[in-house]
Amino acid sequence: MNLIDRIEYINSGAIEMIASMARVSFREHYIDLYTNQRYIDRFIPDTELDLWSQEVKKNLPEDILELLDKYFHSETAFGASAIVHALWRNIDTASDLVQTLGKMPPHELMHYFILTGLGPDMEQKSWDSIQKIVEQMCSDEREALLFITGHTFFSPEQKANLLDMFMDVEKTRDDLIYLFEWYYENVFAHLEQGYVEENRQQLEELKRITEREGDDYFKKLGFILFMEKASKIYLGISKSLGLSLANAVFLDEGCQLYVLGYDHMMIPFHKVDPKVEATDLFKCLTDEETVNVYRKIKKRRRSIQSLIRETKQSASSIYDHIHALAKAELIDIDLVDGHIVAFPLEVDLEERVMTSLKKLMVNQK
Repeated sequence: MNLIDRIEYINSGAIEMIASMARVSFREHYIDLYTNQRYIDRFIPDTELDLWSQEVKKNLPEDILELLDKYFHSETAFGASAIVHALWRNIDTASDLVQTLGKMPPHELMHYFILTGLGPDMEQKSWDSIQKIVEQMCSDEREALLFITGHTFFSPEQKANLLDMFMDVEKTRDDLIYLFEWYYENVFAHLEQGYVEENRQQLEELKRITEREGDDYFKKLGFILFMEKASKIYLGISKSLGLSLANAVFLDEGCQLYVLGYDHMMIPFHKVDPKVEATDLFKCLTDEETVNVYRKIKKRRRSIQSLIRETKQSASSIYDHIHALAKAELIDIDLVDGHIVAFPLEVDLEERVMTSLKKLMVNQK
């Protein structure tokens, strides 16, 4: 079955509000994506949207700003796991999301966080197995600490943040509901209809592209290996995400969710700058830690978790190395039993180096 046959296109105001909250909370991440581009015809960020996100964050009350940082921190993005709740319950509007969150059992959001690709690394992510883990963690601080230490690769600060959430799930849910209610009423309510209409137009364009380009389109986006393993693919579009994308994995159902930013949707049609392409390779080969990670992957496929354990580096550092190696087309990544696995590509490294050097010399004329 082709990927196109597995796709269900979605346009949800609820999901757009969550993306909007992420955009406000860690705006710098989105700006970095535009700053570090590889394309000849560079993407230009939406200046109006960027100024809006700065202004919103600047005017947030202190308590809301604190909650936004806690639940939409760039590292853990805990609050974004509500996307799964919106998807599985077919919630279209932001107001409906706020209402249903108010009725959610306290443990359920913790369940979603572990189940999605946003949360911890686990060998099995079945609904029943996660339910047992959540119950243990929420009732026993030692169990929670052992799980977070052994199954997450966040910074010590964010591990402590997660422990705090699991130790008082009632407060976690109530705080998150308060954050969503406030943001909806004071920020998003008057924007939702316009955003959804813009998303609808962009989604129609995405449908035309996928029908025309087929699986080749997803290969060029760079995550076809993940999508090939999914029995169902939910694909949406978001004004707030720009050049970024969201991704969640639901192994029980064999399905995945992707929400593309407007610019990210157009990546396959932008040509990579040869000079930047060559520079990407040399950056990898001149960084001792990146080379060390590459050597390990060259020997055999490695999961992200095994690389973290072997190198004693942080998760963010390993992801940076993996991203750099993938950009240089030295490795690719796959999803195996719920784990992100890096594997080497067949590359004549000497030839690649000489070709890249020639590209740099040509571009310097």
